[in-house]
This record gives sequence, C-alpha cells and structure tokens, in this order.
Amino acid sequence: MEQAILVLDGIAEGKTKFISTAKEIGFWVWNINHRNVLSMLTRSLGWEGIRNQQYYDFIDDFNTIANKHFDFENSYISEMVDKFIVSDKANLLVIHNCDKNIAKYLQEKYDNCYNIIIGDSSEENCEYCKTLDYKDINYRDNIINTLNIITNKIGEMIEE
Repeated sequence: MEQAILVLDGIAEGKTKFISTAKEIGFWVWNINHRNVLSMLTRSLGWEGIRNQQYYDFIDDFNTIANKHFDFENSYISEMVDKFIVSDKANLLVIHNCDKNIAKYLQEKYDNCYNIIIGDSSEENCEYCKTLDYKDINYRDNIINTLNIITNKIGEMIEE
C-alpha cells in the first residue's frame, strides 16, 4: 500500500465518515488542519472555547494576517507533508481546509496527492479528482474503493 495525500473538502458529516471508514479498514490516518493551530493560539488570547460567529470571524482574520506575514498555511502544510513522507506508520495524510491554490500546488508536486469533495449529491465537481455523495447508500463502499485505488491497494489485493 502506497502513501497518499488527500485534500478533503465538503460536508463535515461525510468527512467524518470518510476518516472513520479509512481507519476501520486499516489505514493509519494523519489529519491536519492549519486552522486548528490558530485555534490553539486563540485560547491564549482569551477565547473561551465557544465556536460562534465571533470565533469564526477571528480565525478568518487571524489566518489572513498569519498568511500575509508568515505564509503560515503553506509553511505549515509543507512541513506536515515532509513529516508524513518520511513516516513509517502513516499511510494517509488528510488535509482539511486547504487553500485551493495550495491544493493545486501539492497535486502538481506529488503524484500521490488527490483532492476529494464530499457532498450530498452525485453531481461531479470537475475541480476535484473525486466527488463522493455521503447520502449514497453505497457511500462506505465508495470510500473503500477510492482509498484502494489511490493507495494502489487493489494491486496488492489481486496479488494475494
């Protein structure tokens, strides 16, 4: 099984099911989200832990400033991808809330990088490598098939 980098977008409930299914079938999943780093820092600035509109507005502003002054999102994701590639354990890196330009760059740089959107219809989105409908009765099977293809696990299953 090969390592794969996934930029995962879409409906939270569908993304949660995607991650849990990957873990259930034996993938060692590493989730990253640059906004979580900002959120941890926000606690030391007085945030009380309530995710309301004020919090989301602040995180958006904080993200803009961090990117403007430090190229934060790109730096953070690049560092995590480098750590993932040398990992002996993790075989699936899932990047959440990734800027579309960074996602495009990652796909150009790494052959094993794919962007997937999870929605509530089967309508394809040409901006993504794969569109999954979390309301589809075959959603779990679609996740498994997608993961098997992108990690080249199908070849291993055939050889066994």
